[in-house]
Amino acid sequence: LCFVLNGSIISFYRASIDKVIPFLYFINAVNDATLGIGIALQSTIFIARVFTKEHIIGYLAAVSYVIVGVAIRVSTFVNLMLCIVRAINIVLPFYRVKRSHLLCSIAIYTGIWMGLAIGDIVWFEKVVGFENGVYAVKTLVLKPEMGFAALKTLATQSFEISKDGSRMVFVDNVLNIEHLAISVFPAVIVPVILLVISTIIQVKALRSRKPALSDNEMSRALESTNHRSSVTILILSLVFVLCNTTSIIIWVAVYWEYFTLTSIKNLTSLQLGLIYFSGTTLFLVSGTLTPLVLVSRGDA
Repeated sequence: LCFVLNGSIISFYRASIDKVIPFLYFINAVNDATLGIGIALQSTIFIARVFTKEHIIGYLAAVSYVIVGVAIRVSTFVNLMLCIVRAINIVLPFYRVKRSHLLCSIAIYTGIWMGLAIGDIVWFEKVVGFENGVYAVKTLVLKPEMGFAALKTLATQSFEISKDGSRMVFVDNVLNIEHLAISVFPAVIVPVILLVISTIIQVKALRSRKPALSDNEMSRALESTNHRSSVTILILSLVFVLCNTTSIIIWVAVYWEYFTLTSIKNLTSLQLGLIYFSGTTLFLVSGTLTPLVLVSRGDA
């Protein structure tokens, strides 16, 4: 369903990507389809574990880690850009956002997270190795924490680990808190906050806007089209906020006990499942509902 719906969006907007909003729809659909490919690869990994060698599973987990992790963060960024651009169009109707600026910002943002993801994989291969495919799946697929290589490197350099491992608990908890501050907060929480603010601005602007007084049929049609487009983006923003907020709540609920400095323990199977659901599945749901909204509203 994700591939079919996003494929229809890609096909529909491919001819009009010279315009800003269609361009963002197109990029978002391509990215969501890429996310679907990564999650399909993860499904293949779970099946292939039965008859495939451990190191092959490890390498497949690494590939899916990069694809899914980067796609999720780019999707968050593009949805935020879409809402902000629409808010600018409503508040400042004569200001035109340049597509080249959006393309440049998306490329830079993608490059940053791609670099972090590849750094994680290089660190994992050097320190752990891909021979233990089960551990690779657990670390890179079930509970991916993008940027963990940089955090672990900083932590091990900043804190001396005693031989009995008594301070390892402190370092592990520091990693959880720093991961929340460095990876989850700017990549997920901040975009949600900005998107909510942008959505409120759009709603207030639309409610305060007076209806067009022109008798010109073309002017009235343009006003109707702009209003419909704004409502569509508001619905997309609502879907995005609901999925991301649910993801944040589940993630914090599972890791809440790990923010203390008293003890540390491995995640249970249920907790691993919840982390995977919050960090991967919910974003696939969002990536499927987004094109569904566009299709159902007649915008594709």
